[in-house]
Amino acid sequence: MLRQVFLIRHAESGEDVNPNIRNEVSDNQISLTGIGVEQVNAMVERILPQLARYSRIKVFVSPSNRAVETLEAFISYFPDAEFDVVNEPRIRNLDWGNTTIENVREIERQRYEVGVLYFQFPGGDNTPEFVQNIQRFVDELQAEGARADYPECVIMFMHGFALRLVAKAFLGMSDDAFRYLANPANCYVAVLDISESGVSLQEPLPIVRFNI
Repeated sequence: MLRQVFLIRHAESGEDVNPNIRNEVSDNQISLTGIGVEQVNAMVERILPQLARYSRIKVFVSPSNRAVETLEAFISYFPDAEFDVVNEPRIRNLDWGNTTIENVREIERQRYEVGVLYFQFPGGDNTPEFVQNIQRFVDELQAEGARADYPECVIMFMHGFALRLVAKAFLGMSDDAFRYLANPANCYVAVLDISESGVSLQEPLPIVRFNI
C-alpha cells in the first residue's frame, strides 16, 4: 500500500542555463549540465534516510531527456534496490508551442494575465487539458496505491509545473492557492505522506515572494 510519494524536479539542464535553447533543440533533447549531476548527489544524501526503508520503489518519469538523466543518475546510487520504472507522458514539460525568443515575454505576460492554469499556448498545450490529465493520473495512482500489494513508495521525476500540479491534485489545493506557488529549484524534493487520515506535505511548497 502506498505510504509516501517523492516529487522531484529534474536537475539543472541546458534550459536552466540558456532558456533560449528550446529554439535550437527539441524539448526532449535537452540534457543535464555537470552541475546538474552534482545536484543529484546532494539530493540523494538528503532523502536517503527515508528511502532506505523501502525494498520496492515505483518510479514515474517524464519522457524529457533531462528528467530521464536525473533518474539514471539517481538510480546509480542504489545498486541493490528494486525500481519499477514507468515512462509517464502526463508529467512531461508544458509544450510552449510557437513561443520564440522574440515573443516569449508577450506570451508570458498573456499567460499570467489569463492565469497559468487556464492559458492556451499558441501551437502548444491547452493548460486546462494538461491539468486534467495530471488530475486523472493522480486519481489512478491513489486508487492503485490503495491495494495491499502496491509498493509503499513512489518517486516521480518531472518538471516544476507538473510537480506543483501533482501536489495540488494530491492535496486538493484550490486554483487560488496554486497561484502563490513558486517554481521549485532544480532537484527540489516534495515529500507527501499518505495515511488513513489523508495526504500531507512534510514541508510547505515554496511560494512566490512579493515585494511590497
